[in-house]
Amino acid sequence: MVTARDEWMTDFSAEQLSKKVKRFYKIYSSEQSRWLGVSASQPKDKKKRADALRKFVSREIKWTEELESHLDRGTVLQFDAACLRQATAYRPFVQCATYYAKVMTHRIYLQNRIFPISGDWNNLTFGFSGAASSKSFSTLGVNILPSFDLLEKTQFVPLVRYDDAGNRVDNITDWGLKQIH
Repeated sequence: MVTARDEWMTDFSAEQLSKKVKRFYKIYSSEQSRWLGVSASQPKDKKKRADALRKFVSREIKWTEELESHLDRGTVLQFDAACLRQATAYRPFVQCATYYAKVMTHRIYLQNRIFPISGDWNNLTFGFSGAASSKSFSTLGVNILPSFDLLEKTQFVPLVRYDDAGNRVDNITDWGLKQIH
């Protein structure tokens, strides 16, 4: 996962993280109210509107294009304590709390299939440094939500994945298991 705002979405203390995320939501909500109050006078052209919004919002928090788009559409975001995750592999052998939610976690990629956003998970993944890594090849197994740069451009292979209904699905096919044996 990529938060694109680690200073707001991760912390070594879940209590401090909760305070930071609530403050983030408060600022987002305030900026949304301000924007929606003047948005009728803003350009209708999508690119010009996005540029106007980018110049408009307070840089007190870390914005991404996706978050600005949600603000413009009027998406209401609210703090959810269930999105606070206690164990996150942030760097090798370093764990911290993270706020793991669809809009707030900038890039979830396929992590939701490996470590679902809602509910509990029980999974083991093996991470490999990515092809674009500037460091030598490395691998690490984790059973907690990993950061994208855990091993620099990390790619993960999970033991199981979760379907849309939250069911565990074995990620090793019978054919693959036979090849391994």
